[in-house]
Amino acid sequence: MKDYRKNELIYYALGNILIMLFFSGQLGQILTLNNETQIDIFKVVTESVFVLSIVSSYVFVLDSVLSGWIKFKIAYFGIGRLPGCTIFSKIKEKDDDPRFDHEDVMKCYEQIYLNMPEKNKRKYENVHWNKIYLKYEKEDKVKTVQRNFLLCRDLFIMTLFLCIIYFILIFGCGIGVLRYEALIVLIVELLVTNIAMREQRIEFAYMVIALDVNQVRTVLFSCSWYGQKGCHQ
Repeated sequence: MKDYRKNELIYYALGNILIMLFFSGQLGQILTLNNETQIDIFKVVTESVFVLSIVSSYVFVLDSVLSGWIKFKIAYFGIGRLPGCTIFSKIKEKDDDPRFDHEDVMKCYEQIYLNMPEKNKRKYENVHWNKIYLKYEKEDKVKTVQRNFLLCRDLFIMTLFLCIIYFILIFGCGIGVLRYEALIVLIVELLVTNIAMREQRIEFAYMVIALDVNQVRTVLFSCSWYGQKGCHQ
């Protein structure tokens, strides 16, 4: 599922490096190199491959050094919740998902709503949502939206790392000059990736519920059609 570490994360890191080079003016110098500069083409290619290898290694290390739980805490600033922590409460309060009927949800999860405690409600909801998720974790639709959620989360973390490295190089090592344009780009990327992660998190939670409700409804319809007894969720 996390094949994006070999693709999207690396391209994202390289793209940001090019942005930093562009605003620093170094990218323009590289692009204007010609034969008169007597630059060894083999050397340039070798250095490019070397830089790509370093970036690839750092992407893997930075993505692996933090656990998923720590990433989640950082991305949600320590106050966020797991995808299923409020799913049943939100569905009960608001019927705005076109993939399932509100009445079907209330019937399908009647026991969950009846037994919902006042304390530790979020843990209770997440535990029951996770049980449902485990039934559909191999479904392509679920895997796709879960991958998108994890990708957006890791892109946010990667952007945060890039910001930290950028400031360390400038203020700690004295390498380069602070470019407000580059800083603005990084801040925008932080906001966009964080918003995207939150939206994909909601989509992930609702996709699991949508699949489960529709399957239960199909089973109940089949039981009713064939007049079978004892058919239940």
